[in-house]
Amino acid sequence: MRTYKPHKRRSKEEQAKINAEVAKRKAKLAEKYNTDTQYYKGIPVELIVREDYGCYKAKRFKINGSNQNVWIPNCYLEDDGTIKANVNIDFVFRKSVNQLNKAGITQAIIGIKRKMPEADVPNLKSTMQKNRRYRNLLKYKPLCGHCDYTGVLFYLSAMQSQ
Repeated sequence: MRTYKPHKRRSKEEQAKINAEVAKRKAKLAEKYNTDTQYYKGIPVELIVREDYGCYKAKRFKINGSNQNVWIPNCYLEDDGTIKANVNIDFVFRKSVNQLNKAGITQAIIGIKRKMPEADVPNLKSTMQKNRRYRNLLKYKPLCGHCDYTGVLFYLSAMQSQ
C-alpha cells in the first residue's frame, strides 16, 4: 500500500508565473480564432477559446453573452471559428431552445423556436384539450402569424372578464 503524500502548495510567485503563461497561451489562441460576436438568424454567438479544439469535432459558442452555450460542428465553421456563409445550422439551436430562453432570447425565430408562452397560461394547449368548451377553438387559425394561440388567449381573457 502506498503511503499518502501531502500535496505540495505553490508559492504566490510560482502561481503568478503559471497564470502569466496561461494568459499568454490564451492570447495566442485569441489571435488564431474569431472571438468577435457573430449572428445567426439574429442570435448573437461568441466563440469560447479553448486549447484543445485541435482534437474536437465541434467548437463551443456562448449564446447572447450569457453562460449558456452550444456546440457547433466544425464542418459548418471556417478554420478560425467563423460560421460559414449560407449554411443551415438550425438543428443546433432547435436542440437548445431552453438555453435560448435562459440566455434571454424569447422572440420567435423561424425554423428554430416559437415565441415563449405567456407566463400566466403556462400549458395552454393541454388545458384546452382537456376542456370541452375550448376544444373547438384549436381548429381555428391564429389571429397573428407568430403565435399559435393568440386568438384563444384573447377569447380566454374575454371569458374571464365576464
